[in-house]
Amino acid sequence: MRRIITYLCVGVLLVSVNCVSLMAQKADTLFVYVGEGCFDAFPRNLVLNEKTDAQSTLTITLADNSEIAYTKEEYDSISHMGPALPRLTSFKFNNKYNDEMPWDVEVALQVDKPLPQHIVLDVPSITKYLTPSFKTDTEGAVVYVGDEVQESKVSRHRFTDDIIYTTSLPGCRLARQKIDNTCSMGHYGRDYVVSVNFLTESVSEVPRIEIDVDGNRDITSRSTYRHAKFRLYGNGIYEDMEDSVWIKGRGNSSWSYPKKPYRLKFDEKVSPFGLKKGKSWVLLSNYQSNSMMTNAIGMKAARLAGTAGANHIIPVDLYLNGDYRGSYNFTEKVGIANNSIDIDEENGGVLLELDQYYDETYKFYSDIYYLPTNVKDPDLSEEPFKADAEERLKVIKNDFNAFCIALNKKMGYEYKMDVDAFARFLMVNDLILNLELGHPKSTYLYNENVGDISSQWVFGPVWDLDWGYGYENHHSYYQGGSTTSLFSKNSNFGNGTRFFRDLLQNSELTKKKYYRVWYYFMQDSYQELIDYIQDYFDYANPSFLNNAQLWRGDGYNYEYYLGNIREWLDTRSTWIMNHIEVYDLSDPEPQPYDNVQDVYSNPEECIIIGGEVLSIFAPVPQRIFIRNAGGILIKSLDVEVGTTTITLEPGIYLINNKKVVVR
Repeated sequence: MRRIITYLCVGVLLVSVNCVSLMAQKADTLFVYVGEGCFDAFPRNLVLNEKTDAQSTLTITLADNSEIAYTKEEYDSISHMGPALPRLTSFKFNNKYNDEMPWDVEVALQVDKPLPQHIVLDVPSITKYLTPSFKTDTEGAVVYVGDEVQESKVSRHRFTDDIIYTTSLPGCRLARQKIDNTCSMGHYGRDYVVSVNFLTESVSEVPRIEIDVDGNRDITSRSTYRHAKFRLYGNGIYEDMEDSVWIKGRGNSSWSYPKKPYRLKFDEKVSPFGLKKGKSWVLLSNYQSNSMMTNAIGMKAARLAGTAGANHIIPVDLYLNGDYRGSYNFTEKVGIANNSIDIDEENGGVLLELDQYYDETYKFYSDIYYLPTNVKDPDLSEEPFKADAEERLKVIKNDFNAFCIALNKKMGYEYKMDVDAFARFLMVNDLILNLELGHPKSTYLYNENVGDISSQWVFGPVWDLDWGYGYENHHSYYQGGSTTSLFSKNSNFGNGTRFFRDLLQNSELTKKKYYRVWYYFMQDSYQELIDYIQDYFDYANPSFLNNAQLWRGDGYNYEYYLGNIREWLDTRSTWIMNHIEVYDLSDPEPQPYDNVQDVYSNPEECIIIGGEVLSIFAPVPQRIFIRNAGGILIKSLDVEVGTTTITLEPGIYLINNKKVVVR
């Protein structure tokens, strides 16, 4: 091994190496090749002496009198020629990989500028964590921060302080001199000092939304839209916008409060705040005291965890018909739409809401778990679905019921569920103790092609989080409940508890996925969530103070609660990690059918699940033959594509020559 008689300082700005001249005058650099294309490079102005003794040991003395020695086995050759130092050719923050940025931010790199080059970017983002995109001019070059390899569009850092990015060739080192004149071996490349100015720190107000209803009328209905003029003032963080809009009330219990929530619908798809284009949006009122950060924190956790259709939260001051109405959250409306759940509703896509309010036109209670199930999207009472609405409802009901039966009987329900999406969805609700799942209320799941045997149920988006954080049991936020199980409510409270407990506990695959999501969230994302609490408050606080003047003083004391929020989340996440079932994540994951009973799969026929009823997932229309244990035909029937359930007396049956047990 090479003996390095010096301290290797990582992440400290180094000087006295003019990289441009080094590239042009390679004769002024000594390259010690150590095998397989790797080398150590020594600029001549840093080398006091080089010598080789009788044993062929090469010793190089650097400007600070430190020495680096190589035995004859440790180096291949010495040369004054080597490759040019790799450089960055582009560096930017792309909003595709930074979902709180309304636009891309890029800086022009100057090739001939003396290094280290200082890169300064003005970034519109509430969070201070950013993921850069970058390219180098050398194939195989590696980019580092300190000794940590960086991956473009993946590696993420908090940019409250300058961060030094260094290009290098893998396995190659360069002698450098620090400000204190000591020398060390660093990456063979160039340093780029990246500074970020966050535009959110330079403004004193959040965006302002003005909605002027035709005729200056108030919004008094959740069913009737009124036409209005919409204006958005982004204050230099977001683009201004002006359009016409339709507005009505929304919400259940929240609609009964004096501070009303609203739904907005534009005639054409729009992209306010740089969000993905869509027609339908929501203004959340957050009337409950100290609730104005609950959805922001929970939705940030959902985005960090990678849940399906995770919403964005933008704090705004709302003016309706010229009157200030308070601090609101602007966000996407949950639904089948480009800016929420982007699936095709005309080709079988469906969004269900499990909700005790049970207030949609098309709805049903599931046969197992007795879950109040609303067909949220599509609206089957409208064209082009109206003509066959009852048939569509039947297909939806049959598919969801078969899923619930398989879950209840532990018979391969993972086949019909996106297990990873469920684990992420449940993890976020567990983190914030959202007991709405137990009722259930405001709980969403969707299916891209309901009735298709291969189409799975996907849980999400996460929604309606202002009864979490201990509020449901204590009617105050961040004060209690941090060591309460998400499944603490009994069946008298609501059937959602039993449903979600079974979804987690009835499968080794699901439990392991759940642990995996928690493990990596705590390792990779939890600190960003905690830091986001302060970032969001710093930006939104002027709006909170405005709100306090109108609504019972709610907004004056949020800075005091920041410590409570962090402490509550720390206690809760620690408690969960101390009680979660632990798995070895290096082991192969169990397959969905490891513990399946009475489930048979044939790609040319169907999947059959026994239990209290017989459930058949048919990939194509076909005839099913049902025989008793003695082989006598007792029933035959034609089934359509999708799910069919059949009631049979308990016993053993042969279904298309496959044994099935009905209990």
